[in-house]
Amino acid sequence: MIFAPYYAWASELSINYNERTLITGWRTATGLVATASAQAIPTIALIYFGFGGTPAVVTMMGVMMLLLLPITIGLTMIYVPDPNKVPPSRVFIRQGLRLMMRNGPFKRLLAAFFFTHIGVAISATLFIFYVRSVLGAESAGIEILFVNYVANLAGIPFWIWVSKKIGKHRAWCAAMVLFVCANPFYFLLDVGDVFWMIPIVAVTGFSLGASATLSNSMKADVIDLDTLMSGENRAGLFFATWSMVLKLALAVGPAIVLWILAGAGLEAAPGLIEVPDQRQFLQWLFILSSPLCNGIAALMVWRYPITEARHQRLRMALERRNARRLARSE
Repeated sequence: MIFAPYYAWASELSINYNERTLITGWRTATGLVATASAQAIPTIALIYFGFGGTPAVVTMMGVMMLLLLPITIGLTMIYVPDPNKVPPSRVFIRQGLRLMMRNGPFKRLLAAFFFTHIGVAISATLFIFYVRSVLGAESAGIEILFVNYVANLAGIPFWIWVSKKIGKHRAWCAAMVLFVCANPFYFLLDVGDVFWMIPIVAVTGFSLGASATLSNSMKADVIDLDTLMSGENRAGLFFATWSMVLKLALAVGPAIVLWILAGAGLEAAPGLIEVPDQRQFLQWLFILSSPLCNGIAALMVWRYPITEARHQRLRMALERRNARRLARSE
């Protein structure tokens, strides 16, 4: 209920092709810092104040939400402007859905978004299994995740810069190709090679900094195309659809890999897997499944048609139509 209007609102803050990427970049970076802080605060509370355990963590989460949500939402409502209001036309739901399905760039972006997040979900699900059962280093999981967060954060300004040079979709493709090329280096690792995992995590994390930043900026561009086709700004409907697809991907990815692991006879027991074939199977699954999803997504995005030049033409057409509507309404 919160995130669909929140993301839709952000897409309306700017009509500029590159400025939208800057906005989504700041939002993604802030979200990463917040996520890392949410994970770090319980650890700090336990180490320095002896306050920990599941009930304590849930209490801290509840208190922080009660304190921060009213403040942050209130400040946003006060200081973030609404876009200019233009008298809309009225499109019935059935006709609107048909227009959505005729929006080729939207369907291409939605499919790529689905596959990338299946890959993210698979990687997140198998990560602890890989660290614990293949490398035999369960206690190193937190440190490696920290490296991933820092690399994600560092990648955001770089991919924003690249997108200005070659376009959003080509920059996103480049990031996915980097991920696909870096992940197989995990094959070089064996039991105890946690230190050598860090540079691979840094490179893959750096590449993933492009995903949320660029894909969310591209969503605003396909909504412009829909607005031109339908006569309405239906950003909320589009972001609700993306939210549903995201939740589907986050459910399907783990379900698939956990079913595969169960079928292979692997159990979620602590410690190193002693059977070499099972350990190798888990290694192959972790290393290849997520790059496969990202490779499919990169192929879908490569010929994505809304470039900066085409987006400028879209905006000019929208501005002309909006001017006519405003003139008629006066």
